[in-house]
Amino acid sequence: MKTDSAYSILSTLRYDPKLAQVASDQYYEDDGIQMEFSTPTETLFLDKQDKGYVASNTEWENFSEFQKEFDQANFSVTSSSTAFFKSLLDCSYSDNLKRGGLKDLMFYRFLFLRQHVTRINLARDYFHWNVSTLSISKLLELLILSLQETVGDLQQLISDVRPYKMRVLISASGDIRVEAHPLPILDLSSSSTASEYFINTLLKGMLPDDSTEPYTAFIDTKPIPNNTPFTTFKTTQREHYTQARERMIQIESNAQKREIIVYNELDEVMEGSITNIAVYRNGTFVTPPLSTGCLCGVFRYYLLKKNLINVANISAQELKKGETVLLFNGVMGCVKGIIAK
Repeated sequence: MKTDSAYSILSTLRYDPKLAQVASDQYYEDDGIQMEFSTPTETLFLDKQDKGYVASNTEWENFSEFQKEFDQANFSVTSSSTAFFKSLLDCSYSDNLKRGGLKDLMFYRFLFLRQHVTRINLARDYFHWNVSTLSISKLLELLILSLQETVGDLQQLISDVRPYKMRVLISASGDIRVEAHPLPILDLSSSSTASEYFINTLLKGMLPDDSTEPYTAFIDTKPIPNNTPFTTFKTTQREHYTQARERMIQIESNAQKREIIVYNELDEVMEGSITNIAVYRNGTFVTPPLSTGCLCGVFRYYLLKKNLINVANISAQELKKGETVLLFNGVMGCVKGIIAK
């Protein structure tokens, strides 16, 4: 495929300090004070062997095993919490990056960072861009720098609990631009551990007692082409999604949270305009296969690898008014949607 400088590879990911909460209780080991991070790690999420977490309860009545595994995946730093944070603040930004302390702390605050980098490099290879392979370390540095410039103060950045939507754009020439956009701070004081926070924030759509207002999901009135890499890979070439959202806006609705479900010329459901989708069929949630042209989303990949959803073709004609669906992406996690009546 010929390189077109008019578009950039795009990736949006969630920065969330609460994904790597510092435990309030310190413990002693070998006469030295340590602090413990309750954090999602590669072992819990998507390990190198892609060994999925097998759900013990397909009806999602409890997450006890999930929480147990989550809470056991901890990252420890040999120092007291006060000394550790002080050491970060006493060093310059560049020294912190070289020393690794700031990277160690911040890495776990970015949801699925490794998977985002993998997808970026896959897209670069597909488009035959003659640019260097993006490393996790390089992107992490750029993400931290963007956040520091946005917040304006390193100490505030380290201690602040505000989540951000990080927008990464990579051009065909290899230029990388990173933007940080603040997200609302949720009142989840009942989430005492990182696992509870992850479930209540990013897996809430799967909880049977989820009381948050669902998205209203409209079905598009026109198919979009699926013989293009600009649906499989996330880029700024998004006219097909923009046009679908414009059609959605023309529909009269009082819903504050709206999404439109797009389908291809074979009448196969693909995804939402900003989300991947799963619907409940034969006792499980299923998401369209990549062959439909849907985005290879990182949260979709996570849910599949953890056996939380399966793959199956879905006809747009099958979708029923009032039906519950799951909508998910790497920033907002998994939420419920209701097909518009």
